[in-house]
Amino acid sequence: MPANAPCRPRGFLSLIVVLWLALSAVAPARPSSPQRASYTPPAGLARFQWAQEHHYEMRTLWLDATANLERLSTREGVADILDKAVAAGFNTVGVGVKTSCGFALYNSRLAPRMGTFLGRFTYPKGYDLLQTVLEEGHKRGLEVHALLMVFSDGRKLDRSGPAYGPHAAWQTIQLLANGRRTKQSDVKPGTFVFLNPTLPAVQEYEIAVIREIASRYPVDGIALDRLRYSGIDCDFSDASRAAFEKFLGRPVKRFPADVMTMTARGPRPGRLYKQWLEFRAATIAGFVRRAAKVVRAVRPTALIGCSVGAWYPTYVNEGVNWGSVRYNPGKEFFWANATYRRTGYADSIDYLAPHCYSRYIEMEEAEDAGRPSWNSVQGGAQLSRQAVANACWVYGGVYAQDYKGRPDEFVRAMRAVREETNGVMAFDVSQIEEFNWWPLFKQVFSTPAQPPHRRPGWLARAPVGTASPIN
Repeated sequence: MPANAPCRPRGFLSLIVVLWLALSAVAPARPSSPQRASYTPPAGLARFQWAQEHHYEMRTLWLDATANLERLSTREGVADILDKAVAAGFNTVGVGVKTSCGFALYNSRLAPRMGTFLGRFTYPKGYDLLQTVLEEGHKRGLEVHALLMVFSDGRKLDRSGPAYGPHAAWQTIQLLANGRRTKQSDVKPGTFVFLNPTLPAVQEYEIAVIREIASRYPVDGIALDRLRYSGIDCDFSDASRAAFEKFLGRPVKRFPADVMTMTARGPRPGRLYKQWLEFRAATIAGFVRRAAKVVRAVRPTALIGCSVGAWYPTYVNEGVNWGSVRYNPGKEFFWANATYRRTGYADSIDYLAPHCYSRYIEMEEAEDAGRPSWNSVQGGAQLSRQAVANACWVYGGVYAQDYKGRPDEFVRAMRAVREETNGVMAFDVSQIEEFNWWPLFKQVFSTPAQPPHRRPGWLARAPVGTASPIN
């Protein structure tokens, strides 16, 4: 598995979630750019069902930043991949432009440019990947979404990235099993170094990068990944303690013991554990609202999306609630208190791209293996729609590496997310190329399709951060 492969859940709760979702309604007609005016549809017509019945579907090919450095380092290489994407039936590409190491693959005035990667490849000086993909993609009628790894800022293997340089003071602080707190770069296990999302300076920097891209490039969307804490054992800095005390409105006498202690088997909750989970999720939700506001202010036609793990019951470990404020996890999961639902951010974005990454495709397969039903492609997609509660579009992702040597299973996984969501996001083109799986897409995308968010009125929603349902 590549070093930049998305993280998986660290453990599973013994829960089986039966998922069905009643979706709000919307309506017809086709735009050249997204519209956000509200629309009253025919009674009882759910937009999820309407989009499926009328073959509106987002089909995204992800072009990971570091896995495709050489492949996409020339205009000819970009054109080759995009020609294949169009022939395969994709209507969108998501191109990584800020890597998990914190480097930019566009002409940024803020983030450091990619140079030599792991001593194996030197990125062309002055080459602007984002501009190249925009030019070549739009020429072919593709939507182009810029993909940013938000809070991941360094790589431990070669000690590279801003987290080892100008951003060293912003590193996340990790809680160890012996009770010590230390910079993440000093902890041997792990691949990447994250910044502390709680720090105002970190948020200002990442917001500035998002603003830079949205204002300078004609992107159709901005997708945010690694928009989270590094894990349940992060961030335990003094700054986070102060922010948590402000959140609570009172001092925390024993920190971090009142929150939790780490053991060899995982966290042991303290008396303020649930409040701490809520605080972290509220921090991320606040950032998402700010990012969405910036994107819509500087480029109103651009979508804002978030790429997340579909394993909602354990994604709390990453300090994120990607569901809607209308979804109440407190009814099902022990870790959510009565007010945790307020930390949901689905109401602030245009689409969610849940990673429905699993070798189990149908829910029964996961259950037969002793796993919860949501640890399957089908179950993860269903739970994603349930948690989002129709606050935004859901476009399910599948991971080609999960099915190496089993192309028929990859096709089956794509069909599963198509049945449960309104899109397919194939990760990643590096594996598609390596496995020579381009012909497989014709089995799934038999006819052309447009993304459903391009229908007039189908981005209708309440103002950013509110809980009002979409009409």
